[in-house]
Amino acid sequence: MNCRSQAYILAGLLAGLGCGGSSPTAPPGAEARFLFEVELQNHDPRFPPYWLGLVVEADGAVYGYDRTAVTPQRCDHYWHWVVVDECRGLRLSESQLDRRHAVGRSLLTEIPSAELAGRRQQAARVADGPYQVPNLACNDTGVLSLVSFAFDSRTDGYLPVVLRLEGEQMRQNLSPGAGELAQWLLELAEEIPFLVSWRNAVQDCRPD
Repeated sequence: MNCRSQAYILAGLLAGLGCGGSSPTAPPGAEARFLFEVELQNHDPRFPPYWLGLVVEADGAVYGYDRTAVTPQRCDHYWHWVVVDECRGLRLSESQLDRRHAVGRSLLTEIPSAELAGRRQQAARVADGPYQVPNLACNDTGVLSLVSFAFDSRTDGYLPVVLRLEGEQMRQNLSPGAGELAQWLLELAEEIPFLVSWRNAVQDCRPD
């Protein structure tokens, strides 16, 4: 099955929803609230749009969100931090992230504190690159972004560090620990049925 055919499978899945190589990152400070995020988005006008995902917060709570009805701006999607020059290095404020995750917010699960502490230590060693770029394009499938946040307590800013991209934009962060963190986030994302269905439909569009 080619990736264009897979895009039409995705449209069918959506119809069933029924509703709208820098230095290592600094460890999240005590003030950091947002730690990790999984984002799935597609805004190709030929297909039904989707923009949804989950966020892991410092208290261990994992919340789902659904921003499908919101019109995105130029640097709203995390894969832009990797492939669009004007978006690289941009920091997000806590209020920006709070607004981002407030739409369609729902509690999915909670992570034990000991497990989360270990993941935070892993994230502290992950750099924003280098990236493996597979020689394969999967057009019209959307993009899945797996992200950790580096928090700067001096500015209260969050730098998204992309761990992995799947779909139209495929990248694998090659810095130590990035792959393991990405796999852990994919396991958390199994709490979102549509995301699981999307990955099954585009399983050839992964940077493996």
